[in-house]
Amino acid sequence: VTSYYLEVRVDPSTQTIKGSNKISFKTVVDFEKMQVDLATNMAIEKIIFDDRTPATFTRELSAVFIQLPEKVKKRSDHSVTIHYSGKPQVARRPPWDGGVSWEHDTNGNPWVVVTSSETGASVWWPLKDHPADEPDNMTIAITAPAGLDEISNGRLKSKSVLPDGWVRWEWFVSYPINSYCVTFNIGKYAHFDDEYVSADGQKLTLDYYVLPENLEKAREQFKQVKTMLAVFEKYFGKYPFYRDGYKLIECPHTGMEHQS
Repeated sequence: VTSYYLEVRVDPSTQTIKGSNKISFKTVVDFEKMQVDLATNMAIEKIIFDDRTPATFTRELSAVFIQLPEKVKKRSDHSVTIHYSGKPQVARRPPWDGGVSWEHDTNGNPWVVVTSSETGASVWWPLKDHPADEPDNMTIAITAPAGLDEISNGRLKSKSVLPDGWVRWEWFVSYPINSYCVTFNIGKYAHFDDEYVSADGQKLTLDYYVLPENLEKAREQFKQVKTMLAVFEKYFGKYPFYRDGYKLIECPHTGMEHQS
């Protein structure tokens, strides 16, 4: 896999998601049939090969076998775009028993996050769900209801209001990323930022997103971040995702690592 372009609309009122994932890949052998993965309760509407030709598919539990319209040759570049929708599994014990947490904050605003560390990313989006093959980079575009914020991995590239009033947030991950680390966080957040300077002078952006009622508490608690980063840098090496920044996000469960 060379890249993923994940485009998803998340509807807290119906607890559903709908969208697509474009999987760009480089072939290592000639083939005409390939496997991707998606949970059985998620429906696939269509699959498009190389942005132009429909491809047929069969399913065996969470394995999706795509019959390509032509044989692809070794060392060639191609893509499949999978359009899908459904009601993803609800997380019963996040982050270990993963899925989507459809929660609300104390003011009744939707507070929706996803975790898939043990369950696997295919619980909510279609991909090659194998830890040995990470994309070189990834775009995560999440559309959420108006009035809410959406935070994912990487750098925010754009925020746009759609004709229906919903807001599309597009993030770009510039490093290889393991699929279980891909996430979204939707809620009404307060944001503040800071900067860490490494021992060699490189600057790292620090961005923090918490519920508004916890803002002052977070400003005090998150003072620890710079010291933590300095200690880790000294003993284990520099933080590995400088281009994508560093974020802490308050969530409605006990917490989990998500790249950047």
